[in-house]
Amino acid sequence: PVSVFAHSLAPGGDPGATALARAGLKRLRSLRHPNILGYLDSLETEQCLYLVTEAVTPLRRHLRLHPPSGDSGEQEVAWGLQRLLTALAFLGASGLVHHALGLDAVFVDPGGEWKLGGLERVAATSEGTPTRPPSDPPRPQDPPELSDPSRGQGDPWAGDMWRLGCLIWEVFNGPLPRPGALRSFGKLPPGLIPPFSELVAADPG
Repeated sequence: PVSVFAHSLAPGGDPGATALARAGLKRLRSLRHPNILGYLDSLETEQCLYLVTEAVTPLRRHLRLHPPSGDSGEQEVAWGLQRLLTALAFLGASGLVHHALGLDAVFVDPGGEWKLGGLERVAATSEGTPTRPPSDPPRPQDPPELSDPSRGQGDPWAGDMWRLGCLIWEVFNGPLPRPGALRSFGKLPPGLIPPFSELVAADPG
């Protein structure tokens, strides 16, 4: 069993999206870690770019099918977040930052392990924070320093930590409608509230 990701190369398509798809494939092919989505194969035809990975379910779909509730749900999420942090630490030790962490960058294998994917925007820490292309609309999960440079940038991975806080909020509360919603903890387990509050602090430092 495998999962196949496909990106259309039809004429008139978005060249920026195609460049991102190729960048993500290249990163996935070169990064090997038990908590990063496992690359198996790829193929590019005139019509489509295909990426073949280990069999996984998108985290967004997994949460719809198995919403975290009770102690077992919280333990599954705690383990999944620990796996994600291990993958992010590996990227950091390799001098890389993810820049797109969120529900759509995380996948779950048949054993329940969370895997980090969505590597299209991964960049070296020496390259700084990438600017958002004009065609890319702002997202509620974007760290505040992206729209307000006066806040400073903090460490290279500060944006990934903000996005991790948003991901934690969305795992328990559903899609984040706007950044201000982070001030309401909703269904967050009490033990997660202190680290969550640090992750979504307005100061990137």
